[in-house]
Amino acid sequence: MRPRTLKSAFAMLLRDRLDLVVSKRRVGRHVLWDNFSDLEIDSLDSRPENLRQASHDFLLISKKSPNAEAILDAFNRGLAKMRVNGAYKRFMDEFEAGLLARSR
Repeated sequence: MRPRTLKSAFAMLLRDRLDLVVSKRRVGRHVLWDNFSDLEIDSLDSRPENLRQASHDFLLISKKSPNAEAILDAFNRGLAKMRVNGAYKRFMDEFEAGLLARSR
């Protein structure tokens, strides 16, 4: 069975229709926090895929976009500034703590 979205995969997991869902930790948390109750989330368990440091996240931009290269360049410049001034670390710390999750 192949769920169409990560949200539907988690819903199926909660209904015992799947045994596991593989997701990047941050992406999975975001989907869970935005779509499921604390009780549902607490009923799940997670394990790291591997014990090494997390690898990479990706920004996908359509090749059909006439501004794809400019968007990527602007994103990379902004990300570099955020890393230098500490904003990226603060953002990630707040995200990991659940402070950026949508209110239920």
